[in-house]
Amino acid sequence: MNLEPGSDKEVSCRVVNNHLNAMCESRVLISDVFFPSTSPWMTAFLVILFLNIAVIAAIGYKLNSSFTQSRKAVRLRKSVVTEKEGLKTELEQQKATHRAGKYSSTIKTILISSYR
Repeated sequence: MNLEPGSDKEVSCRVVNNHLNAMCESRVLISDVFFPSTSPWMTAFLVILFLNIAVIAAIGYKLNSSFTQSRKAVRLRKSVVTEKEGLKTELEQQKATHRAGKYSSTIKTILISSYR
């Protein structure tokens, strides 16, 4: 036996015996606990709850992608700074080599002219 919500919540059962001309009837009243109603506040609460969860998930995704981008930018900056330092040292070495070569040729010229 199935009872639908909104019915009178009372079930009656009648047993009739035609041979003995006897009849027995029973009634059962079912309380509201078995038929809970959905509150409109509960529906609104659930909708707001799911919207909050969606917003929090979107914020988490955005923060994660932003953190990933900044981490990539930091790595790129470190590699650029390292490369810049390497190029500076190489330039200084080349300048020192060029100066040494220039001074040695000047010294050679002076020595050659002094022997004449």
